[in-house]
Amino acid sequence: MEVRLGDFDRDGEHVVSVRALDALGNATTRTTTFTVDTTGPTLAITGAGGFIGFRLAERALERGWQVRGLELLSQAAARVERIGAWVQTGDTGDEAAGRRLCGGADAIVHTA
Repeated sequence: MEVRLGDFDRDGEHVVSVRALDALGNATTRTTTFTVDTTGPTLAITGAGGFIGFRLAERALERGWQVRGLELLSQAAARVERIGAWVQTGDTGDEAAGRRLCGGADAIVHTA
């Protein structure tokens, strides 16, 4: 999955384009627009329950960031939730999961 972010305006809207391959290797692209939440910085992390993703989530939460994670394994997702992050269990190939994870995020880190 490839995620491209459009122009970012803290008080306006943000455009995200997600390109994913289906099981046959055909590319599909979807674009969505959303309003940005300005209550604090938000970090989206794929692989949030892994070695690097988990430590990144911990540090970001310590520094006042809101953290959203995407994790393939439910046990790892539960561990990240326990430290205060919002986590969804899913695969990076799931376009809807990518939109939920990245929508409104100030920064996105891919560690999966």
